Amino acid sequence: MNSKNPANTCCQPNLDRPFSLATAGRIIISFAILCCVLLTTAFAAPDHYLAPKEQRDKAAKIAAQYRELAGKIPSEMYEIEGLADRLDYDLDSAADYVARQIAFDPYHGILRGPDGTLAANAGSAWDQAGLLVSLINTMGGDARVVQGALSKSEAARLLLAAFEPRAPFATPLDPQAIQDTFDDVLPTNSMESAQTTSTATGSRSSTDTFEQRVSRITNTVLQALKAQGVSVADSAGTDELLAALSKSYAWVEYRESPNEPWQAVHPAFGKQAAPAVTAVAYAKTEAPEEWVHYLSIELEIERHSGNAYSSEPIIEPYRGTVASFATQQTILEIGPSQAPSPGGKQADYFVPVINGNLARGAKAFTLLGMTAAAEDAAAGPAIFATVGGKLGSALGGINDASGSEDNSPRLTGVTLVITHTAPGGETRAERRRLVDFRQSMPDDPTRQLLTSAVIDVGTGRENGARDLRAVLLSNASFITRVPYVAALSQGDMQKEEVPAHPAFERDYEQLAWQDIRTLGALLEPQPSATSVITRQSPLVVMTRLAANYDRDARMLQIVDIVHNSTLALQLNGAAAKIAPQNNVRQGVRETLAEEYLAGIGGEDTWLNSPSSQTIASVTELNDWLQENNVTAGSRDRMTADLQQSGTILMSGFEAEPRWWRINAQTGQTLGMGTYGGQAATETLAVGSVAQAVCGALTVGFFAYSAFSCESAYANNPSMLACCLTGNTLLAASGIKLGAAATSQTLGFLSASGVLQSEVAVAVILGETALNVQMTAVGLGVDPLCSAVTGN
Repeated sequence: MNSKNPANTCCQPNLDRPFSLATAGRIIISFAILCCVLLTTAFAAPDHYLAPKEQRDKAAKIAAQYRELAGKIPSEMYEIEGLADRLDYDLDSAADYVARQIAFDPYHGILRGPDGTLAANAGSAWDQAGLLVSLINTMGGDARVVQGALSKSEAARLLLAAFEPRAPFATPLDPQAIQDTFDDVLPTNSMESAQTTSTATGSRSSTDTFEQRVSRITNTVLQALKAQGVSVADSAGTDELLAALSKSYAWVEYRESPNEPWQAVHPAFGKQAAPAVTAVAYAKTEAPEEWVHYLSIELEIERHSGNAYSSEPIIEPYRGTVASFATQQTILEIGPSQAPSPGGKQADYFVPVINGNLARGAKAFTLLGMTAAAEDAAAGPAIFATVGGKLGSALGGINDASGSEDNSPRLTGVTLVITHTAPGGETRAERRRLVDFRQSMPDDPTRQLLTSAVIDVGTGRENGARDLRAVLLSNASFITRVPYVAALSQGDMQKEEVPAHPAFERDYEQLAWQDIRTLGALLEPQPSATSVITRQSPLVVMTRLAANYDRDARMLQIVDIVHNSTLALQLNGAAAKIAPQNNVRQGVRETLAEEYLAGIGGEDTWLNSPSSQTIASVTELNDWLQENNVTAGSRDRMTADLQQSGTILMSGFEAEPRWWRINAQTGQTLGMGTYGGQAATETLAVGSVAQAVCGALTVGFFAYSAFSCESAYANNPSMLACCLTGNTLLAASGIKLGAAATSQTLGFLSASGVLQSEVAVAVILGETALNVQMTAVGLGVDPLCSAVTGN
């Protein structure tokens, strides 16, 4: 690396070590890796278009309004420093606040981290203790986490604490603040309209229908299982759970100064009497690794040579605490060495990228499945237009490999692996094939290898403060690009200028997928006095674009739940019991919410198809596969799901089979398909484009966009403009505006209790303002950016 050229270095988070208790959940910058050079050879644009000053000034004003609103969200709702300030840096007040205001959730170890526990107003004994230690350390006091084993009776008493009444979340932002901020652009009486939307419309259909659909589908699934001899228990004992809670118990000792005696506080027991427990270990600054939840992201390619398949990793594991992943979405991309051409020339090689940087240990790979160190590509931008240079020479030799088509090596797939490691070291890996070339190499493999995926990590219900803040700041960043999107749609700016134009550089600090933050509440059930559902591991949800098999402008937008382990508890009299059937309902809820996130959400989906068969053994699966013609990808997915859960319940067919993956003992459930726990919908967009991958992904996606749009809509100028502009909106922002996070849907959520009314009104008003300022629908160009352009 050339240390004299800072333009060629980027920083990437170090996610490999557990975070200190004072900073858990925050990303620590620790090492520099190579960044790619923006490729401009495909679309040279030395003179950048500059939007009219009036439009730029209007956009800047609106961006400032969004940032102003974000600054009005009380920091004590999402930030340790803000809470310390609110409590006037008083240590006893901090101990009392965590014990009385932060509820106990029955999961093990450190999942949320201090900031996540604060945002959730709840956490495990370890997360509650970590929050209090961070708070006291921030106040200048001295604190440590203490670990010890509870007796079985004390563990049972702790479990009952999960059913204690919880205060409703505070409203992160006063709706009137939004009304006042956007008074010049919001429609007249918008406050009354938004309140009506959030309180009255729920009695009609969509959100009531959402809850009704969850109940109806759950009953259908349980009845279908029962009819075929598979039963899911109403309740189950808690002995194993109590043993785990006993082992993973933690509390806090604190003092004003080293000369004072320690004071003990047991936040998990809240207002109850403290337990009798003996300390066996202490942690003061570092979170003990054995109690931390971790995630790792891996990519590997598969190649076929002769009669054998082999695989090879193309990045080092991108590993970190779950709490750190939850603070920022992870953007995973695979880009080509050069932009595609109308003549169909394929890229020479492909490079994996995470959050705009070369992934650590990245390897470039070819269509023959051969690899070379991606760092060798740092010679300069010319390497991405030719096969010259060190890497190009090596790959050039590889690409000249001789032999028959059947025996020569070839790339057969790229697989994403996301692994959760729980406290104690137990791991669970979920694999997703991003491309599958096993049956044959497609005519245009470069198009299908182009990958842009956003991975979002959640840990449970939150107060919405940090999500709403992220949405507002993301909108502030996006609105400044609108004059350039308008210029493109009106012909003042040429599409060739887009890949190299600063206005369309991807901002990796902002949200790449807003819908999961605005509609994500659908995934989380409301606790009740007798029922609690708690995540035992992170909720990992991914959205990505996949090439459709035709060559028009349409692609598949896939929403995929990757990890979703939950625990359902029911209060029976004075005892808590595990409730597997409630867990089935939670899995149905998540599957249905997944379709809403993909913009589907209607009645005519596979979820309403009759169940056809329960498969509970390898023999039954093989018999089913022999009778039904499915792809290799579906076969692999069904086999993996059967091994993992023990039961799959087949549903109706679409283009590919769909089924329910069900663990009859725990009730863990998820609707599955070839792509994973997925919902897929066609979109006109070829987007979510990166600034980097040495510019190739930007150029690659946009080039396909331009060629596909012009091919599909050559005789329809208005649709051509819509297609190009829609793709550019996505290229700049990385989000699918208008797909699901609509004011109407948010209103329905509020009416059903999924969101608090005030929160829904706030988001409705903010989104109404954004629509007025920008565009009524995500891919539309009429009316486009009315508040900025004046058109």
